[in-house]
Amino acid sequence: MFRATVIGLLLCSVSAWAQEPLKIIGYPLEKVALYDEQGEFLGDMSRDQLPVPDVQVISFSEAKNLLLIAVGERQVWLDPLDVKLNHGKTVAFDCRKVAETSLLADSKTNAVMGYSKACGK
Repeated sequence: MFRATVIGLLLCSVSAWAQEPLKIIGYPLEKVALYDEQGEFLGDMSRDQLPVPDVQVISFSEAKNLLLIAVGERQVWLDPLDVKLNHGKTVAFDCRKVAETSLLADSKTNAVMGYSKACGK
């Protein structure tokens, strides 16, 4: 009986999490890329110019893979990989571990992936 109750509560809470609106809960990068509605790069904005998290996502474009948020009176599109979301499209990795394992490849490759100062914080 206890097991059935616990399983029932877990199933109910999972559906509640799924219904929670998409929000930005953090900016792991120092600068976030901005895009227009066609997906064209507009430039970078520092995280201190962006709204303080919990930021409600207005829209998500599956075709462009971009999030629409309001920054003051302006609406901007962001790459979901540049921000930390409450659920959905996120990438979690240990940037220090990735950076350490890429050292050998970096000496043989002309282009490398960069990491911000916020790496590992």
